Amino acid sequence: AAKPLTKNGVRASDTPLTPRALARRAALRTAPGLIDARDLPIAAARLTALNNTGATIRVQSRWLNAVSVSATDAQLRAIEQLPFVRAITPCTLRIASMSSAKNQLNRKAELPH
Repeated sequence: AAKPLTKNGVRASDTPLTPRALARRAALRTAPGLIDARDLPIAAARLTALNNTGATIRVQSRWLNAVSVSATDAQLRAIEQLPFVRAITPCTLRIASMSSAKNQLNRKAELPH
């Protein structure tokens, strides 16, 4: 029996998955549906809201629905207040100088699906 192409209303055309990736999933995946919310890119409105805090987005992960940012303490407080941010956790500390080390942290903001 053919596996359905969608789960929870997510369409293959909404994802960056290639036809080859979908074919691999159809051959190997045992869970219902070939795609789900983890395949969607992070919503552009969320990325814009993060950028509007003044923080710099470093890395995006659609699988984790998370981003890594460089931000000051004030920017982190603004990010914490965004309604879609579940948690902020340190990723790494990058030391450029002692004064900027206090203010600049790479942080990961986890966004709920």
